[in-house]
Amino acid sequence: MNGVLIEQVTADLIQIPLRSPVRIAIGDIPNREYNIVTVRTTDGVAGFGYARGGEFVHRAITELIGPMAVGRQVADLDKIWTDVYRSTIQLGRRGVMLRALSALDIAVWDARCRAADLPLWQMLGGDRPLVPCYASGGYYRDGHGLDELRAEVESYVEAGFDAVKIKVGAADVAQDIARVELVRSIVGPDRAVMVDANTGFDDRVDDAVRLGRHLEELAVAWFEEPYGPDRLRDLAALRSTLQVPIATGEQESTRWAFETMLTCSAVDILQPDVTVVGGISEWLQVVEIARASGLKLAPHYFAEVHAQLAGAIPETAWIEYFPRYTDIVNFDDVMSIPLRPERGFIPLPMSPGVGIELDHEAVKRFTVTS
Repeated sequence: MNGVLIEQVTADLIQIPLRSPVRIAIGDIPNREYNIVTVRTTDGVAGFGYARGGEFVHRAITELIGPMAVGRQVADLDKIWTDVYRSTIQLGRRGVMLRALSALDIAVWDARCRAADLPLWQMLGGDRPLVPCYASGGYYRDGHGLDELRAEVESYVEAGFDAVKIKVGAADVAQDIARVELVRSIVGPDRAVMVDANTGFDDRVDDAVRLGRHLEELAVAWFEEPYGPDRLRDLAALRSTLQVPIATGEQESTRWAFETMLTCSAVDILQPDVTVVGGISEWLQVVEIARASGLKLAPHYFAEVHAQLAGAIPETAWIEYFPRYTDIVNFDDVMSIPLRPERGFIPLPMSPGVGIELDHEAVKRFTVTS
């Protein structure tokens, strides 16, 4: 796409309510917000990207990062990325800025793929048209106890998933142990069980160790985000204490954050989120770190793009997938062709792009800010 310029960058902030709020260790979630970025190029191609983050991310895209990209060559994406990153050093370039940059980066990659008439996984040289995924759920909800958790996990097993992840950290340790024991009893010894604490043990170190000991006994595949990203020394100490693998990285932006995580010996499984880390460009940089360290990747959230990346990156162990009927993640509601796993695997699309096929009328329905 030499000579092709980014002509326009726009963003729509959409909000899709959940039927009832879900709870994780750090609070309730009544709805899901997504920023959908559209990049239009001078050769008439439109590319789409996305990120979470609400109004703050929307303003960063429309008022700062988008205008910086307009008029630049699509082929110069690496230079655009670097220029944006460097120019925002005094604005707190991690967090909001990186989510905005991630959405832009994904959209430009989408435009590239569409112009080349290739899906992302093939454009990156991938040869894995089926990628393994796990069923992510087990959130807390008012009025939901072990019976509801049982029904949910049984539905995953019936659908053919070989791996299931549930939440911990928003209940006392005894309750969480009972939840994990129930899941293990349902899935049996040959399927994987993971747990995600969403940083819920930041001030509960003894509880993290206590729960971790039980996770070891239950052969849990990983203990995700027991602590927040600012607690790497504590995370390293917990990792050295427990045998259960530690997974983290969903809140981290840039390759340099992941290098620090490894320097601190704080992680066994890397979980970069393409919408947080800096987009597809930076996600691929984290792949090189994973390869050098011999670690596996299990990316967080947003299966559409992550599945395509997994098709090209064999170090990706699993893709996180949220069945729509659980009403936890609802981005499917604005997708014209949602992903549909088959017996625990996601068949990758052959259509060009990064995997975001939008229902534009649905996007309009849910848009709160353009």
